[in-house]
Amino acid sequence: EEQIQDTVKDENYGITGFLAYDITFVDAEGNEVKPNGEILVSMSYKEAIVPETVDKEADSETDVTVLHFEEDENGEVAQVVDMSENEQLTSIQTTKDNEVEAAEFKTESFSVFTIVWKQEATITAHCVDANGEPIGEENVEITLFNQKWAAEKLDSVPDLL
Repeated sequence: EEQIQDTVKDENYGITGFLAYDITFVDAEGNEVKPNGEILVSMSYKEAIVPETVDKEADSETDVTVLHFEEDENGEVAQVVDMSENEQLTSIQTTKDNEVEAAEFKTESFSVFTIVWKQEATITAHCVDANGEPIGEENVEITLFNQKWAAEKLDSVPDLL
């Protein structure tokens, strides 16, 4: 979970839930077998699934994607790749409640693949004084992501922040 949150710390969204899978093939002697070129991985669920931490009501604000924790020759995570950004994610099927039914992606290596639910939340704040009177004419839009607050238009808020 920590690696996932670290991956998105500088992004404009947070991870609200994830399902992680360490995909590995072994031969009869138990030795790891690596793919010989690009392969297609298809995952179909008998029953649609969503982590308990995901808000099922926020379907229009939630994006489901696949992250690949690519490893170096020592088995350490070298980089985390959002497979939807480089066209490796060929499809992901979800229900109206954000439950994943199936995922399909292309890869040239096996390691940890994580289906993640990404969400950005925006809150509009109205600045008021101690008497409840508005301060300034513009509202402040605050975007919540990765459990941090980022304020937009801070220059429109008079010396309160």
